[in-house]
Amino acid sequence: MVWLMRILNSYENDQIRAYQISEYLYQTYPNNPYFHRYYARMLYARGFYPELEKQSKLILTKIDSAQFGYEATSGRYAAFFLGQMYENQRKLDEAKKYYELAVKYSEEIGATEAGYYLFSLISLGEINQKQGNNAEAKRYFKEVKKKSGRKDEAYKDAKKRLKGLEKGD
Repeated sequence: MVWLMRILNSYENDQIRAYQISEYLYQTYPNNPYFHRYYARMLYARGFYPELEKQSKLILTKIDSAQFGYEATSGRYAAFFLGQMYENQRKLDEAKKYYELAVKYSEEIGATEAGYYLFSLISLGEINQKQGNNAEAKRYFKEVKKKSGRKDEAYKDAKKRLKGLEKGD
């Protein structure tokens, strides 16, 4: 079922069926961190924010209480999803808190060249820029450039944002 879920989601673009399988696996095995993480991922992809918020916070609680199997990889996902959700709801201080947590978890596991890390940094830069803290925004965008390859979208985005900050946009 795990492979079917992943194939449906990643290759067949059938998010509805992948979501159904992820929900079944999580409900059947509620203490399996992989199923829990994938279920949260599918909630995020489908835009089911109330349940996403509940599940992502539950993942973070299980990490904080050192529940077996729950670790930084799951935390990185959950924190990033919460950051995105709160940013979309324009709750910028809440979004910052969770993006910073996603960065922390990414650094813990050495995943500093992955999308969750890089796009958390970009989002932190954007939020700081919106809040008038351009020096902090520049710091985040420079970190993205340092950690990503020149051909990466994150690199190009950070470079463009830095130029905008220098021009005073």
